[in-house]
Amino acid sequence: KNITDYFILRFSRPRRVPRLELKSGVPDDGRTLCVVSVLLSSEKSGAAAARQLEEYRLANRDAGRNLVFGILADLPDASSETIPCDETYLKSASDELKKLNDKYADGFFLFCRGRLFNGRDIVFSAWERKRGAILELCRFLRKRPTKLKCLLGRKEMLENLRYVITLDSDTRLCAGTA
Repeated sequence: KNITDYFILRFSRPRRVPRLELKSGVPDDGRTLCVVSVLLSSEKSGAAAARQLEEYRLANRDAGRNLVFGILADLPDASSETIPCDETYLKSASDELKKLNDKYADGFFLFCRGRLFNGRDIVFSAWERKRGAILELCRFLRKRPTKLKCLLGRKEMLENLRYVITLDSDTRLCAGTA
């Protein structure tokens, strides 16, 4: 791989990647949802994800009202379908996003899936932690049967979405890139 990389870089020139500039923000026909996939493993994890979403909103404020943000949450593996700390973790994340909705006049969502029994590992967990969450989100947005629930946010703002940007909690959304 290193040898191949060396020859490619040595004998080819870099090219500019075309970029779409939206001077008046994301148009109505380009409505976009940006979600961060998060494992809510403590009260602080929801707050950290909310801070990250606020940072992304500020970094991409030129996108306008057609760019909305959400936490795509899963709960940690457990010995039963629900455990007492679930409500605490979800309430913490929900409270932080409510503050952002109040501060920025909406545009923030909390999505969460229920746990399913995993017979192989003999534990209740979310199916396919990240890929499964994204698939469930797509089903939800298309109004198909799903275990995903929208726990916070005005659902009418999700109508006519055209694009979904999915990020891991360790991925950055740089200024102006949404």
